Amino acid sequence: MELTFQMELTFKMEKVMAGQPNAQADNQGEFRDELGSMQEAFPALAEGLSGYLSALDGLPGIDRKTHELIRLACTVILRHGPAVRRHAMLAAEFGATWQEVLGTMVLTQPSFGLVPAREMLPFAQEGFEEGRQAISEE
Repeated sequence: MELTFQMELTFKMEKVMAGQPNAQADNQGEFRDELGSMQEAFPALAEGLSGYLSALDGLPGIDRKTHELIRLACTVILRHGPAVRRHAMLAAEFGATWQEVLGTMVLTQPSFGLVPAREMLPFAQEGFEEGRQAISEE
């Protein structure tokens, strides 16, 4: 019985993962990308926000690769494609393997379903490849 359920779940996941991402996945850019326009209208706010976001990158008690994998999971849940791309790229730059990136995305499925991870997979693949390429160019 257990094996049959696992096989059925695997088949369903493969079927869903073979689909194309829908239009919901193509949403706004990474929030940091908006700082430029915010800088023009609210320079003090943009400076404070930039400092806050930079401080998050250096939180003590967690290595940077794990930090990026956690932020990747959060952005997958939000279905924010550009942010998924960014955090997959940064995870790769800090030493994550594709299996770790994919595993992080799969961990969102029990609570949030298959759809967010399926929709965000192309963004994660693109970002991961960008990160690996950046490492090889150094």
